[in-house]
Amino acid sequence: MDLIKLDGTPLNLNAFRGKPLMVNLWASWCGPCLAEMPSLERVRQRLADSGLVIVAISDEPLETIRPFVAKHGQEWRFLLAKRVLRQGEEETKSLPQTYVFTAAGRKVLSRNRSEEWDSPALLAKLQNLRDE
Repeated sequence: MDLIKLDGTPLNLNAFRGKPLMVNLWASWCGPCLAEMPSLERVRQRLADSGLVIVAISDEPLETIRPFVAKHGQEWRFLLAKRVLRQGEEETKSLPQTYVFTAAGRKVLSRNRSEEWDSPALLAKLQNLRDE
């Protein structure tokens, strides 16, 4: 998936190889996406020393995402998809969608709905990603 950072430079998810990775597909107009963002931020804070990388990917214009990030102050990585997420190979039928990968790149968790990511059960799964 070809991605763009908020500063306009390109990025590929391969840049995070060797690190546990959580990929969240979202949109600024998606109520359930916005509802789960505080729990994603709490996960980022709790697991800061684990190496877990959280990226939020939207296919909205940069002009929409920059003010959103500035207003909400999230400290994890926001990226833009070069192609529309709801068409083509990476078709997304609903938002939010979240995928979690081990440091070795194996997908271990996926959700097609909003979650409380810092619930005890999910947090336990996320804490052990580097070891899997």
